[in-house]
Amino acid sequence: MATHELSPMTINKGYWMSSWYDRRGKRRWKSFGNMKKVTKREADQRRKDFCREWYASSQIRDKVDSIGLTISELADRYYVFAREHYRKRDGTPSGQAANMLHAMRELTDLCGDTKVADLMAMDVRECREMMIEKDLSRTTVNGRINRIRHIFKWGAGRDIVPPDIFNKLRAIEPLRAGRSKAREPKRRRPLDRSVIDRTLPHLPAPVAAMVELQWLTGMRPGEVMRMRGCDLDTSNKVWVYTPDGHKTEHYGKERTIYLGPGAKAIVERFLKRGMTEHLFSPREAVAAMHGSRGGKRKKKASDYTWHCERYRANFYRQAIHRACAKAGIDRWTPYDLRHTAATRLRREHGEEVARIILGHSRIDTTQMYGEVDRGKAISVAAESC
Repeated sequence: MATHELSPMTINKGYWMSSWYDRRGKRRWKSFGNMKKVTKREADQRRKDFCREWYASSQIRDKVDSIGLTISELADRYYVFAREHYRKRDGTPSGQAANMLHAMRELTDLCGDTKVADLMAMDVRECREMMIEKDLSRTTVNGRINRIRHIFKWGAGRDIVPPDIFNKLRAIEPLRAGRSKAREPKRRRPLDRSVIDRTLPHLPAPVAAMVELQWLTGMRPGEVMRMRGCDLDTSNKVWVYTPDGHKTEHYGKERTIYLGPGAKAIVERFLKRGMTEHLFSPREAVAAMHGSRGGKRKKKASDYTWHCERYRANFYRQAIHRACAKAGIDRWTPYDLRHTAATRLRREHGEEVARIILGHSRIDTTQMYGEVDRGKAISVAAESC
């Protein structure tokens, strides 16, 4: 499965190079000259000429191949494209390619050998029923069907999916609340502070610090997990944290997080000499755990090289779930902390301040996160109604 997208120009062994993936998923390289003999501008022009000729020939070939293209082959072609297209600002791949392929799993299991041109709307509806039988929530099912539509839209834009097939998928209405067999998702509720206090004693020190920071600032789990000293501006009374990556960076948006006295006190305990090191490391948590057990030799955090340098989403969530089990309380997740902070900020300082602190572009997004303060309505009703 070939992708029509060539990688940006790179230098490999002294040559100007670009790469792409062929129809078997193997990476191929194309040289545009020795960098000692060919300037960057000349190499760029050679790459443009190559792209123009190669794309034209690939377009003709794909039109012929699309006659017998199966749904599994379409999914494979899209994945080859997506793993190069969906990348973060630093060039590392995001998880979007895997999410898109995961959404196609039920459809490829059901009719993977079916030709794309023969796909019926009832096939997609049957695929949706399979998702419901797996006890997926209504919003999750709708999200996966939307991803399937996107993949077929991508194929239609490249003349490998007939337009009428994409129109069939567009005609499939989403599941409505209370009008389908799919279960409704659990509504996220703000946490009570007593729940946090009962959980904290059972958490490793780095995880407890991340929980407190999220409670105070409302930052996303991914933002607190990737904190580094070099991302902090400590020149003013209120520190400013600018993450090196965040959820909406691919839209060209900047994310700024403000740290007041409480948040500063937490961060100061974890600041390190190496400014590029992540503040919260599972290696330190494991070293502290083993040190508390005693032993002949006290190991340093650097000895536990098989652990990640920073926490990942699943590690963070699992640490909280284990602490909840030890405390004998219901599970909660790091995203509940952001929801709780949004509710508190909205109640105490208004929607506009909450929007800025949470990093939302629109006020209606903040309204989705924060719970409505019904206490004020009740007090007004008690006095006036």
